[in-house]
Amino acid sequence: MEKSFRPRSASSASGDRGRAGGRAGGGGAGGGRPRAAQPRIPRPAKDEPVRVLQGQRGGRPPGRSKSQRPVVTGRTVREAKSQKMRVERPRSKAAKRALIVVVVVFLIAVALIGVYYSPLFKIQTLQVEGASYLSSEQLTAIAQVPTDSTLLRLDSKDVIGRLEGNPWVASAGLKKVFPATLVIEISERQPLAVVAYGSSQSSNGAGLWLVSGDGNWLDELTAMSAKQRAQLLDALPRITDLPKDATPAPGPFAADSQQAASLENALAILQGLSPDFAAQVTSISAPDTISAELQMSDGLTVSFGQAEDISMKESVVQGLISEKGDSLQSINVRVADKATYRLKDGN
Repeated sequence: MEKSFRPRSASSASGDRGRAGGRAGGGGAGGGRPRAAQPRIPRPAKDEPVRVLQGQRGGRPPGRSKSQRPVVTGRTVREAKSQKMRVERPRSKAAKRALIVVVVVFLIAVALIGVYYSPLFKIQTLQVEGASYLSSEQLTAIAQVPTDSTLLRLDSKDVIGRLEGNPWVASAGLKKVFPATLVIEISERQPLAVVAYGSSQSSNGAGLWLVSGDGNWLDELTAMSAKQRAQLLDALPRITDLPKDATPAPGPFAADSQQAASLENALAILQGLSPDFAAQVTSISAPDTISAELQMSDGLTVSFGQAEDISMKESVVQGLISEKGDSLQSINVRVADKATYRLKDGN
């Protein structure tokens, strides 16, 4: 079989040579732009593991691709969700506990308010402790506890104030005994002397007043029972001859009065004497503060004067009584270290 041969033209041959030269030489007039040489990445040995640098994908150097991102696997996603749930779960539990506490506190407050304003624990029984001269009826009237009061809503300060406003009451307190009992606890002032005020004193106690050692008119003897009057008149010394520039009234002595000054001086003498000696004093004449005179149970008169050097004056009187005995008529100890005396025979 015969094959035909067609010779190439000179231009075709020249073009082929140019393309061939460009591929072989990497350039030339007709071969186009030369390509940059690619670095050769050494291939690992057959048994050597492939190591991927951090930040690389597929072995590329870092910074080669703008789309590089860390590889996220299914296991990584599950771990992230689990960690988020562990963080959120304690927060949720704490919020629930706080809500429960708020609700409980609110319910307790509502319950307490309801009990406070309810008639529960209404006072039904009043008891009195510590009273000797005032009766339970008198103290109940003085306290003025409202009939609708409960142990919770009782204004204790007002009740105590009313009780302590009475001259007999030195101090007062209230004790609440649930469910319905209120106990009034008082400490009474003790009468120290009976004061004769006025020109006449009757058997029922008119014109006779009880006074305490801390400077209070307690009450007129007419307010006491017959038995109490008899006991007090027998046990207490009587103070007489007071100035009349003030009128007795329950409560503190009239301030800045001659009567109060004379009375306080006489009471100070009684309180400064020893109990045994004071028990022998039947009366004190107190026209002023320098002329106080004691009348003793054996008839002896002691000019005592002001309430100063009381122990020394008592000692002088006791010494003279021991020395002179029943022959003494009077002793003057207004000046303790210059005492004088008078005997019954006039000496």
